[in-house]
Amino acid sequence: MAAIPKNKATKKDLEQWYELQKQISELKNKETLLRQKIFGYYFEDAKEGTNTYDLQDGFLLKGKRVVNRTLDYGVFQANVERFRKIGITPEDLVRMKPELELKAYRGLSADQQKVFDECLVIKDGMPSLEIVENKKGKK
Repeated sequence: MAAIPKNKATKKDLEQWYELQKQISELKNKETLLRQKIFGYYFEDAKEGTNTYDLQDGFLLKGKRVVNRTLDYGVFQANVERFRKIGITPEDLVRMKPELELKAYRGLSADQQKVFDECLVIKDGMPSLEIVENKKGKK
């Protein structure tokens, strides 16, 4: 893995980053509210998927209605046999995705981790930053 070069970051860089992330957050909130308002007006009876509104000036407004469906695993497990009785094959509808149990992984010895790491894809994620008030220094 290539190392990220050590660039010198100045206090000015930190201040600029802080202001930009505040502006992004404010803009994101404003954009979300405006998008919901516009979608609700132009697509009052929106169907799931892509909806289209003719803007009459050679442009179309396309709005996508997203419906999220998540599985309640406990309810699913309790009804597997019932599904089978009415002709539903649960394996066709539910994808079981293996996921690393990080707490158990961290409980392995270094040697055990080294062996188990052979089946993992390990890469750095995006770092996060936050500036918070130092309450210890306040009086």
